[in-house]
Amino acid sequence: MNADSFAGRRAMQFLPPLGAWVLRGLTATLRISEVGDLRNSLSDPSRPPTIYAARHETAFTVAHYRDRPIHALASRSFDGELVSRMLQSLGFPQTARGSSTRAGDLGALELLRYLEKGDHVLMTVDGTKGPRRQAKPGIIKLAQLSGCPVVPVVFAGSPQLRIGSWDRMIIPVPFWRGLYG
Repeated sequence: MNADSFAGRRAMQFLPPLGAWVLRGLTATLRISEVGDLRNSLSDPSRPPTIYAARHETAFTVAHYRDRPIHALASRSFDGELVSRMLQSLGFPQTARGSSTRAGDLGALELLRYLEKGDHVLMTVDGTKGPRRQAKPGIIKLAQLSGCPVVPVVFAGSPQLRIGSWDRMIIPVPFWRGLYG
């Protein structure tokens, strides 16, 4: 879909707030516990700026971190624009824009600026096209440039509902029990 087409403009207008509304309602029913470095890490004001590394398959579950001071990275594609707007509707601060295939250096520079200001950032390490669960070098470069720690974010939940995309995306279901660590 093209962002300049009639359908694209309508999608940009309606899908992000609708998606945010659905995810906000859904995450209100989830029972998610945090363990390890994630426990209270985003609400601890003394925590140094941190790079959180997640898998693309858990993209919907990060809605659990809405309304927290963490900047995500979204691609510069049409889908990335939808995601960026939905994240802002959920209460995430401004997203950085770039990916391994489009303006990755610019996205990394934006993330670096957020880290230098003292904010946290979140990246999906296996990118927007995969291969699944295989980290790209961008997160290592960002950690080297910023000197900030990388905290891996993994998710386990039951029951597992996955779609047939390249990343086998996890879709949360109401009243799901999950664990972030």
